[in-house]
Amino acid sequence: MFDRFVRMAQARAALRAGDSERALRLLGDPGLDRGHRKVRALLDETIEAILERAGRNVEAGRHAAAERSLLAVLAAEPDRAAAQAALSACRADRAERQRRDTDVAGVLTRVDLAFSQGDLESAAGCAEQLDGEDRDRVLQRVEVLGQRARDAVAAVVSAIPSLGVEGALGRLRGARGLDRCVPLGEGVRAALVAQLGRELMACPESDRAARLGAISRRAEDLFPGLGLDPALAAFREARAGERVDALWNALELQELERAAELADDAACSATAPQALVSAARAAHRGAFESAAAALDSVQDPRAAAVQAAFRSHAARVSERVESARRAAEEGRLTAAREALLELLEEFPGHEGVRSEMQILDHGADARAQGMMEARAMVRAGRLAGAAALAVRYATPGPEGEEARALLREVQPQIDLVRRGVDQVRARLHGPDAASAGGLTGCQRRLEQLGDVQSDSEDVAKLRDAVSAEIDGHAHLDAVMRAADEEDAAAALEALHGWCDLRDRLWEPSRLDARAERAVEAVLGRVDGALANGRCARAEAWLEVLDHRLPLPGGLAERVRGLRADVTGRRVRAAHEAQVADYLATVERDLDAAEQALSRAQELAGDEPAVRRVAAALQQAARALRQVESIEALEPGSRPDEVSEARRALRDMGSTPPAMRTRVFDLKRDLARAQGLEGAFLLRVDEAGEFLVLRQESVTLGNVRDRGCDLPLQARLASRHARLRRTMSFHGGQVDEVVAERGEVFVDGEAKPSIRLVDGTRFRLGEHVEFRYRLPSSRSLTARLESVDGVELGGARAMLWMKDRGRDGRILIGSDPDAHVRVAGATGTVEIYAGSDGRIRVRTQGSGTIDRVAFDTEHPIAGGAFVAARGIGFTVQPWTPSDATLDPA
Repeated sequence: MFDRFVRMAQARAALRAGDSERALRLLGDPGLDRGHRKVRALLDETIEAILERAGRNVEAGRHAAAERSLLAVLAAEPDRAAAQAALSACRADRAERQRRDTDVAGVLTRVDLAFSQGDLESAAGCAEQLDGEDRDRVLQRVEVLGQRARDAVAAVVSAIPSLGVEGALGRLRGARGLDRCVPLGEGVRAALVAQLGRELMACPESDRAARLGAISRRAEDLFPGLGLDPALAAFREARAGERVDALWNALELQELERAAELADDAACSATAPQALVSAARAAHRGAFESAAAALDSVQDPRAAAVQAAFRSHAARVSERVESARRAAEEGRLTAAREALLELLEEFPGHEGVRSEMQILDHGADARAQGMMEARAMVRAGRLAGAAALAVRYATPGPEGEEARALLREVQPQIDLVRRGVDQVRARLHGPDAASAGGLTGCQRRLEQLGDVQSDSEDVAKLRDAVSAEIDGHAHLDAVMRAADEEDAAAALEALHGWCDLRDRLWEPSRLDARAERAVEAVLGRVDGALANGRCARAEAWLEVLDHRLPLPGGLAERVRGLRADVTGRRVRAAHEAQVADYLATVERDLDAAEQALSRAQELAGDEPAVRRVAAALQQAARALRQVESIEALEPGSRPDEVSEARRALRDMGSTPPAMRTRVFDLKRDLARAQGLEGAFLLRVDEAGEFLVLRQESVTLGNVRDRGCDLPLQARLASRHARLRRTMSFHGGQVDEVVAERGEVFVDGEAKPSIRLVDGTRFRLGEHVEFRYRLPSSRSLTARLESVDGVELGGARAMLWMKDRGRDGRILIGSDPDAHVRVAGATGTVEIYAGSDGRIRVRTQGSGTIDRVAFDTEHPIAGGAFVAARGIGFTVQPWTPSDATLDPA
């Protein structure tokens, strides 16, 4: 008890210091009674503090700390609904925040991509999906980059003369890298055209047209059609005729690459017929028919000769490409490639020939990769896969020689493995394969063959079958060992293992003979268990024989017969156990009951009903011996023998049904022998036990002090205090509690004595607190209750009876002022001490004492059972030594 107060004080200190988790751990001490009011209140306060702090942690995003606190609460109080709800809310909030953080991370990734591409509009749109600082930061960056891009464009206008056209274009591209939508403005274009004019004037006249074309192409992404600006017309038209003549000359000489360059020149493109430019570009790509068709609309005598050359090229290229395709189909990749290379040397820009070359190169790469893979398969022992790839690439000609050589290398090894498999199959039919050792040899041979060819299906299947058969031998041997060791669980596991792998055997019936011997061993255990009357053990062994196990007709019939025998034995044993129980509890004939039990044990001694009856009869036999020894004491011949007999009865424990009448009679005789003069226990049905004291002076003290009238299991001094009752003519009855060797407190203040009135609460020492009650104005008998649950002589409360006379009567009934309240009572029953000191019972109408009727009033003796007005109670003698006895 002292430890309990220490733990509670430590828990309160931890709670005040804000360490609620430590307080919870202290309150989880097994020595604390959580049902106690003070412990319960402190525990609730601690849990409320933890829940409040967990809520703050969740709001601050500290979910891990909150979850640890809540799990600690649920470990102490699993049914605490508030903690369960808080834990669910914490986990939901954490999941929501994680989802939101993931969404924000995705948006920020898209924002970074938009910034890298100069797409400020998309970045601003993504910012609308963000909140708080993230949104403000993105929008601020959009504004900064946009302003920086506008400032860069504005700075270019004034710096064009110093930067030149090339430098200005670079600066403008940098601004577009910041904001691809930044407006360049007509002022920038005009300044750039003016600078370009100045630079062209500074160039030699023969280079002006070429430079204009080059600048126009480089500026196309920023200023489309820059070279066609009216301000540059003079430079564009200069020597344009010469450029067109040069284009015709290049086409006539079939200088197709030079013609394509001239066609791309801005000056030439603006002057030459568009059909001529298109024809030059198409011819360079190898589209000769399209180029020839484009020249149909050109009115120039040179066009016919160029068209004829284009059509001749188209026919020759088509013929050479078809020849290369046929060579490739025949596997002559080298010849096909050489033909295509000749065409590319003549027409470097021909897109069709380049496409054919790519296809051919891809096929050659695939062949090389396939052969590398086939070689790797050979090294890994995957001979079947390697042979399949080699067959694919074993085409006629030199290109297929490598694949054909690989086939010549692989095929003998495949044949070797096939012959090895046939040899193992032949060995499995021989006598060597009947043992695990012979099977192990076959397994080693199959492993060797698997090392040669790892992808052989025959090797894999046969190896699995041999492995299963080896495991089958092991499982069946385990069944035999388990039967010898009487381990049904091990036998069941082993036989299940055998059933699981049976379908994997090369031939499912190969081990059936060994399986039948294992079943015979199991059935032998069943027969032995039945011979010893152990039906449960027999049934456990029968359960080993799983329904999946194939059994021949004779064994299957035997198993069915044993199952029926076990069932019949159990039924008959249960019947005999019922007979034994009836004979013992109803007929009180222990000899006949033991004979019936013996028959039941022969049939099924391990049946639960049989064991239960056997235990009950053993208990009854022990109780009979104890009762006989108590009766031999002849209680009443000496006073000390009464206490000795009562102690022996208490040590008996619960009374077996067969002995209840005899024990009841013995207890009643002892009670009558002892009497009710000093104190007695009042046991009221539906209300509990009450200690009734008749003295006018009652000493209270520690249970170790055997001189106390009321010993208590508490930290008190010996003869700690005294309850004193005095009577006077004028003052009436006065009850007091007087300090003797210990201290008495009321309202926290120590007093030498305290006058007791209805409702007075006083404390003995530091921890034992009582409440004094005068429940009824009709009686001077008081009721004393322990506030802290300390037992009063083994009872829940003490009735301090005013001795002699009906003014000290104990009231039992449903009235609010009754000393003992019984909810279902139909009236009031009184207990009081008559003028002769004998305890009497009084009621309206009649009642019974030990089933003998009485009318209105009658004396009662110790051990008597009284029933009246819906109330049943008994009175038992009590002495202070009863409080010091160890409970049975």
